[in-house]
Amino acid sequence: FQDGMETMAMGEEPFLHNGADSQPPNPINSIPITLPDPSISNLKEVDEAIQNNAKNIYTQNELKEVLLQTNYLDKLITVFDACEDLESTSDLHILYSIMKRIVLLNDNFIL
Repeated sequence: FQDGMETMAMGEEPFLHNGADSQPPNPINSIPITLPDPSISNLKEVDEAIQNNAKNIYTQNELKEVLLQTNYLDKLITVFDACEDLESTSDLHILYSIMKRIVLLNDNFIL
């Protein structure tokens, strides 16, 4: 293709590459991602928020940024320690789910 134009797949709109870091435009309105401050009482909310934002590539990238900028893993580790001290297996299972979703984001900087 000429002039930096490429099509991503049959039937999709082409986009112009402006450089190596260029990404296709985000079709979803950019709403800033916020995650609840993790605590034992809201682990299900945290899990749901991470699950909902890990569903597509656009929100995944924003989720990664939020996780890095807020040191979210450090906060989760503090909650993990509290759950372990209380021997709260149900909360530990939810923490496992949260950590699994974060690992599946496949970002070396987060881990």
